[in-house]
Amino acid sequence: MKKSNFYLGKGKMLKSYYTVYDKCIIDCEKMRICESMNEIGDIYNFLEYFPYEQSHYNMFRNFFRKSDKLLKDCFEWLELQVEVLKNENNVFRNNIYIGGNVQIGETRKSSFPLGIIKKDDDEILDSLVEKAYLIKKWSNKVKKIYGKRFYVDPYSTSILLHELIGHYSEKQNDLKYTIIKRLYNIEVHDEPKMIIDYNIDDLGKYGKTVDIKKEYLNSESGNVFIGKDNNQIVCKQIRQRNLNIVNIKDESNINEDIPKLFICRAGVNLEKKIIAMIVKDGKDVKQIIIPIEDIEAIIGKSGEMFQYTNVCIKQQVPHYIGYNSIWSMLYLKKDINFYMQYK
Repeated sequence: MKKSNFYLGKGKMLKSYYTVYDKCIIDCEKMRICESMNEIGDIYNFLEYFPYEQSHYNMFRNFFRKSDKLLKDCFEWLELQVEVLKNENNVFRNNIYIGGNVQIGETRKSSFPLGIIKKDDDEILDSLVEKAYLIKKWSNKVKKIYGKRFYVDPYSTSILLHELIGHYSEKQNDLKYTIIKRLYNIEVHDEPKMIIDYNIDDLGKYGKTVDIKKEYLNSESGNVFIGKDNNQIVCKQIRQRNLNIVNIKDESNINEDIPKLFICRAGVNLEKKIIAMIVKDGKDVKQIIIPIEDIEAIIGKSGEMFQYTNVCIKQQVPHYIGYNSIWSMLYLKKDINFYMQYK
């Protein structure tokens, strides 16, 4: 199996991306390649050295043409990626990803990753913008946050469970089962083929659906993915694929008096047993750090579904993950302001 990655970026660029892709252009206007910083006159001539991507030439042109308006209106940066997994005879994966970081906040700002993967690229940018504005609508409904219980929108629910359940399922640990006991009316499955086609992992293993409330992700379930640096394999990682979060029983009644919580981004520390989150608080964003043991319950609510993709970077290795998620409720042991890191 051979995996190749192609990256186009415009706007603010993460330097950690520079060497993990086979080909990487970080300035779409000047066509500047990060490895050599030489300007390119014609991207099509450049792509002859990366021949599989010539078929996406028109999509690249549309990306360049529309990206200025998207960067001005909504995104901190935009990126277009192509990932191909093939052997001498067959192409097993051809993922086209368009995404970026959506900006929120006024004085204190943050951004969060959002993208989509599709084989049909005709409406891919329009679909991305539609999803971005829906999430911004959810974030704009958040007022000053207070109290111990919150309604959590589908995007934030997926981020919360990706960190608490997903990452804890990538490595054997006892804390995972402590968290699972506090999940109510929620099922979480890691699927090989839902939004992103991971029917085969990077080692050629056919994927199986994993109930990650009961099992760990492993090499036998088709969850091994390869990270590269300067075109050399540096690690093989157990990673999530498509996180399918559904409720067991539909509970769509929402009490508007209960505050809403929007999570921009989050990260867990397995050793310290904490989760750090950037959350919306009125017009700005703040950081909170919560001990895992202080999360008393996460309860599945509405069956309204939201699907999207993002790039999760683990040990500087980017990986696409698909999400299908619902509204939920989060219960904390103490008032959320107790966990604020700055006020």
